[in-house]
Amino acid sequence: MAAMVSAMDVVFHVDCSCTEPGEQVFVVASCKELGAWNPAEALPCFTSSATFPRWTSNAVKLPIGSRTEFKIVIRGHRGNRWEHGDNRHLKVELPVGVEATKMVSLTYGQQGMKDAEDAAASEVPTLPMLLGVRLEKPGLKAVPPSKAASPSEGDVEEAPAQQEGRFHVLPNMGSVMMEHGPNGEEPAIKAAARMCAVEPAMDEKSIRLLGAPTAIRQAKRVLQLFVSKTFICTFQMPTPEATAAAGRMLGKVPWVWDVKLHGYNLIRLNAHEACLEKVCASMSAFSSCGELRRRNAPGSERQWHVSK
Repeated sequence: MAAMVSAMDVVFHVDCSCTEPGEQVFVVASCKELGAWNPAEALPCFTSSATFPRWTSNAVKLPIGSRTEFKIVIRGHRGNRWEHGDNRHLKVELPVGVEATKMVSLTYGQQGMKDAEDAAASEVPTLPMLLGVRLEKPGLKAVPPSKAASPSEGDVEEAPAQQEGRFHVLPNMGSVMMEHGPNGEEPAIKAAARMCAVEPAMDEKSIRLLGAPTAIRQAKRVLQLFVSKTFICTFQMPTPEATAAAGRMLGKVPWVWDVKLHGYNLIRLNAHEACLEKVCASMSAFSSCGELRRRNAPGSERQWHVSK
């Protein structure tokens, strides 16, 4: 007997071109899964330079047969900007298959929606979308579902004073912070983005942070924790051919960067401690000795040898 399906995944695609730098699109509704009209608990949508003005949410599970009213809200340095017009209505109907996902496409400020049941035809959020703004308003209390009320159209709530901070990174480290780790670890940038708005700088030498001072400090601590767990690794290679082969292989390992020649048949690279075991296991096919040194920690050198 087929299992009963009580909920299904719903993904929102919102076309919105009226955002400014430091703002993000959210979906907020009368149901608790979508915030119960509380913007602080709303479902975030993400975009990138390649997909803008299309904003896409992660999948959220809604009960089969449920009906909810919802609106789009833009959050950022200007406060919460609610779209004009009547509340939108969403009905979650029984899917054709167990794996079906409901796609809801709409345009900010325009009434009407389009549904597509085929998840494969939708745009899957890409890694750059993880860099969407995630501003949290301190002191905002959740509205109990029993007392939740739809906001007035066009309302703008005053936002707290925003500041800008910068976290300086080493060459090529910024792109590594956007990657998932070798064991599926969360990207460091995504973790920081839960504290405040995060934007990579154009020069790739720093990460721009926007938000309240406390949130910026918390985001910097998250990023610094990632840096504090990185190592500089040097391996002695037997031949130039082995050096070239190892360099190609190491370039594919997550959280490894700046793989370079360092002297005669020496490879030097930067690696996070989460991938050291994988790096050393891979290098055992090419090298028999090396040195691992924690960044900015004198006296932390470790000698590495392969047992024959």
